[in-house]
Amino acid sequence: MKRKIIMSIGFIVVWACFTISVFALSTVTTPINLSSAISDQSGDGWEWSQSTKTLILKDGFDMKITAAGEHDTVGILLPEDAIVDVKGQADISIDVNKTIEEGQPKEDVLGISSNNKLNITGTGTLNVTATNSGSGAVTGAVGVEGNDGRLTVSKDFTGEMNLIGDLFGMTANSKIEIQGGRVFAKTTAEDSISPIWSNGHIEFKDCDVEVSHKYSGGEMTAAIMGYSGLVIDNSSVKAYCEDPNGNASALQTNETMTIQNKSVVNVFDSDCGIQGKYVFVSDSKVLANGNLYGIKCVQGCSITNSTVEASEKSGYITANAINCGGQLDIRGSVVKAKANGEMSAGIFVSDDSSANPAKLIVSDSRVEASGTHAGIVLYTDEKTIPVTLNSDLKVIKGGKLYSLDTGDDTKWMYNTKQIMTEEENGSLYVLIDKAGQSDNTHTSLNTPDTGDNSNIAIYAVALGVAVISLVAMVVKGRRRNKNLI
Repeated sequence: MKRKIIMSIGFIVVWACFTISVFALSTVTTPINLSSAISDQSGDGWEWSQSTKTLILKDGFDMKITAAGEHDTVGILLPEDAIVDVKGQADISIDVNKTIEEGQPKEDVLGISSNNKLNITGTGTLNVTATNSGSGAVTGAVGVEGNDGRLTVSKDFTGEMNLIGDLFGMTANSKIEIQGGRVFAKTTAEDSISPIWSNGHIEFKDCDVEVSHKYSGGEMTAAIMGYSGLVIDNSSVKAYCEDPNGNASALQTNETMTIQNKSVVNVFDSDCGIQGKYVFVSDSKVLANGNLYGIKCVQGCSITNSTVEASEKSGYITANAINCGGQLDIRGSVVKAKANGEMSAGIFVSDDSSANPAKLIVSDSRVEASGTHAGIVLYTDEKTIPVTLNSDLKVIKGGKLYSLDTGDDTKWMYNTKQIMTEEENGSLYVLIDKAGQSDNTHTSLNTPDTGDNSNIAIYAVALGVAVISLVAMVVKGRRRNKNLI
């Protein structure tokens, strides 16, 4: 009996080895060009359906391209409106040596490319790496050509994509949509463009995105760049951008950046922060860190029902944690901003490029601002600065709520019922009682001239209020103050 069992086990082992040797997929070493396909096709680990324009990558698909093409070198070239369905683990590696001399036509070195529209779906893992040891070629993992180039990772995609390229990981001229799954993108060249780049819009919804970008060139770039807009909706986005020169951003758009619906954005370990013409954060969490700024808003910023922590880490003389042009509106949120530069501020609000005056609104929120020069600075040509503070506001280090202006008549306006100040270890805490929401009385005071680092102005208001509320403060004791902090 034992002998029969041993023989049976031996037979199973031999059969398994034979099966593996027969059915193992061969490595694909030549590009797959389906751009002009007119019928169904198949090969090692892949199938093409002409009727649905779908390329199925089976588990075990392995492509390695080491010979550069006469012109472009593309691992898989697809027609417009193609679909890539990733069934298991699929690996694509493009590693060539191609040099494009100056003045010669542009050439691409790409893992996967399509004209105008490409959709990626499936349940598997897609790994694409594209490198060129030569120079001059546009090298990236996945790229969609054409003026209307759109790259979509479908909401039905539940797998993972790992995209590594010299200049970019994922690019499309018109729009990039990631609607599901997990995407990791990385650039490797020092003069790289962006792990995720679009000349149009980028939208992340119900997905997990992580990017890594190392840059030392002289031009502006970003780890995630959507020139015409960037939307992050119910998604987790982590971006690392290394740039010692301070020219790059972790997330950037020249138009509106929207972070909403329980999204989490983490660029806290990055050299570069978040930048947009307008930045809107709602019902989300943002951690932003950078050498020159944590968050930069050119023409306005709104933070609603969110937690935001921003910092500037380089100590550059005029760097600010939150740098906002126009109006900074904080409602129902917790905001912490810390800067380290010699003339820096935790929060810096200035007139924007369209001459809209600086304005700060804080409502039902808690704000902690720390800067070497000042906690909060408003810089404006306006003679009167409207500042609405209906919340707890803590100005730390530098001890000032401070306005810069060349005129002598610049005024702070507090729409509050009670302002209390407390010195603690050289820092000034300004606490705004929420009861002030129903008080329409404005208290104005003259602020110091530019360069005056005294605390006279803020002390003047504090002293007046302290006299009025002294009896109440003694009765209620310091317990109430501690609760407010």
